[in-house]
Amino acid sequence: MYQKDFLLRMIEMIAEVIARILRLSNNDDKQKADLLLASAYQDFLKRDAAFFHHIPIDELCTELLEKHHYEKEHLQILAELFFAEAQVQKKIDNRQKALNLVKKASVIFDYLIDSALNYPTDLLLRKDQIKSFVKKLHQE
Repeated sequence: MYQKDFLLRMIEMIAEVIARILRLSNNDDKQKADLLLASAYQDFLKRDAAFFHHIPIDELCTELLEKHHYEKEHLQILAELFFAEAQVQKKIDNRQKALNLVKKASVIFDYLIDSALNYPTDLLLRKDQIKSFVKKLHQE
């Protein structure tokens, strides 16, 4: 129970960090946004971003849950970080990297939605935001 509460609090905290990352990105402070992103991966998931970037998309959820013993809440945090990083990459016109990151976020959200015990309204909303982001990437 305590671990679940802790993980839910982490999800709330990551939302605050991501808001700061996106504000920095929107203010054209890419360097600070990148530093905060790197720190967030390490602080919340105890690994650097490269570790997660190198996991093949079709093995992402399985590997993290089974081999590395992450929880579903960790996956949600990772998906949020991938999506935030994709938005930063789009801002600096690195569309291919943004697309790769948002695809990974989408796969994680699909997994979380499919495995949810109740109707995951918040996850479905996030999935719609990702779809909109991908559509914009392809239009530019």
